[in-house]
Amino acid sequence: MSSLIESKTGFLPTTAPFDFSQSLRFLGGFSPTAGEQSVSKSGQLTKTISLKGQAVVFSLIPVVGEGFAHDSSQPTAALSHNTSSGVNYTLRANRLETKTVELAERAISKYLGLQDDLGELYAVGANDPAFAPVMQGLYGYHQVRFLTPFENAVWSVLTQRTPMAVARAAKFKLVAHYGPKLEQPGEEKFIAFPEPEAIIAAGASELVTVLDNERKADYLLHVAEAFATDLRFDDSAVDALDRETLKQRLLAIKGIGAWSAEFVLIRGFGKMGGIPGGEKELAKVVGQRYTPGRIATDSEIADFARPYGNSKGYWAHYLRIAGPLH
Repeated sequence: MSSLIESKTGFLPTTAPFDFSQSLRFLGGFSPTAGEQSVSKSGQLTKTISLKGQAVVFSLIPVVGEGFAHDSSQPTAALSHNTSSGVNYTLRANRLETKTVELAERAISKYLGLQDDLGELYAVGANDPAFAPVMQGLYGYHQVRFLTPFENAVWSVLTQRTPMAVARAAKFKLVAHYGPKLEQPGEEKFIAFPEPEAIIAAGASELVTVLDNERKADYLLHVAEAFATDLRFDDSAVDALDRETLKQRLLAIKGIGAWSAEFVLIRGFGKMGGIPGGEKELAKVVGQRYTPGRIATDSEIADFARPYGNSKGYWAHYLRIAGPLH
C-alpha cells in the first residue's frame, strides 16, 4: 500500500482449541458474505470493516500454537487437527488512532469467536453419539459471526420473504452507496459494510430509491437507529447485557421478530444459549442424526439441545454446517 496509508500489526490470542482453517472453510460456503473477503494461497484472510466512518482493512494469519492440554474425554480423532494459539493481524487505514486499533481488535476477536470457550460443547458432545462425528469433523471451529451485529440485523431484514439472490443484491447496493472505501491510484479498492449512522444519514426517501422497497427501507432505518443508540458497537455495556435483556431490545425494533432476534443474538452477538425456531434445514439435519426416518420437530430439537446448556446455539450451528448425511 502507499505510504499515505497507516499500518499496524499485532497479535490476538484465542481460547484453545482453535483451528483457523475451519474458519476459512466456513467462510468459503457462507453466501451472505460471499465475495466480501479474500483468502490468499498462503491462507491469509483479508476483509474490511467500517469504524467511525472510515474503512479499516485487516489481514489475518494464524499463529501455530505450542499445543494445548487435551482432555481425555474428547474424541481421539481431534488430536490430529491443527490448532493455533491465535492470529497475527495487520491493519491498514487512512488513520489508525489508538481507539480505532482497539475497536478493530475487538471486532476481529468477536468476528472469529477467538475467545469462545468450546469446553461445554465438547464435554457434552463427547457423550452424544449422534453429535460426536459432527464435533470431530469441525473440531477447533469457533463460530464465525457477521462482522458486526448491525450487519447481521440488516441481513435479517433484507432476507425476510425474499430470495437469497435478491437479498444479496440489496446488500451490495447498500455497500456500494454507503460503505466507506480505502483506495489509492493503482491500488486495490477496499469497501466496508456501512455503519448505522450512514444509513440514518441517507434518509427514508433515498433508501426507498436504492432498495426499491418501502417496507424494507423503513425497517432498516429503525434497525439503524437502534444500533446507533441502545445497541452501539463500541458500547461495552451492550456486551455485558444478559441474553434475555438483549433479546428484548432486539424485539423492540420494528422489523425484528422472534426468529430474527434469535438469529442476531447468535450470529451477531455470539449469545449461544438459544436456538431460532422453525429452521427447516436444522430440522432435517437433526432428524437424520437423532430421529432417523423423519424430520425433527421444534420440540424435539429443543430436547436434544437441552443438555448443551449455554452452548446449545453452538450445537445447532455445528449441525447446520455439517449438513445432511449423504
